[in-house]
Amino acid sequence: MLHLAVERFDYWTELSGRHLDLTDPDVVRVNAIDLRHAQRIRAGYGPDVTVLLDVEVVIDTDGSRARRRFAELVRRPGVSYAGTPAGLAGLIADIHAAGVADGVTLLPKDEQSMEHIAQHTVPWLESRYIAS
Repeated sequence: MLHLAVERFDYWTELSGRHLDLTDPDVVRVNAIDLRHAQRIRAGYGPDVTVLLDVEVVIDTDGSRARRRFAELVRRPGVSYAGTPAGLAGLIADIHAAGVADGVTLLPKDEQSMEHIAQHTVPWLESRYIAS
């Protein structure tokens, strides 16, 4: 199963209930420029290391509105997603299925995105047994 976490205001918490410890040397967070880069980073670690990919997100029920909000924000280089809750869930499922990373740390850029993650994205992943 996928590890799913969120970081907001420098507070990191795991949503998948697996109790990862970020101080453990066998748990690594990475910021990659794209998914192919993330996959190469993951391949550089052994199977005993849990690699979490950071993904900046802006979520809205209207994907166009999410992309407009995202375009107005200051962001860091790296993997990002602006769109709907279901679209984010699909991206996370693809990251898991393709072995790009062992999990993701979502970095919601606003409170509305955080609410959509909790109310829509996480339940979608749980209903498909991708996250628990």
